[in-house]
Amino acid sequence: MPSHPLPLLYVDHVAAEGVAMFQAACNGDLESIVAKLATGLYTPEATTWVKIKNPLYSQAEGRDDFFDVRGAGA
Repeated sequence: MPSHPLPLLYVDHVAAEGVAMFQAACNGDLESIVAKLATGLYTPEATTWVKIKNPLYSQAEGRDDFFDVRGAGA
């Protein structure tokens, strides 16, 4: 285990337990989870992935959003 927190934590897919996964992320003071439909595809042009943010994340204030791509390329 690294001595410093990693900016990302990859967790293999978890089917049908999204609510429990989100609650665990909130309980662990993680920023968010990323979800998609099991049948959803990922392509560079379009994706069904959604970032679900923890509204009580303790480090959110004043932090650039690493995944916020709104306006990217604009």
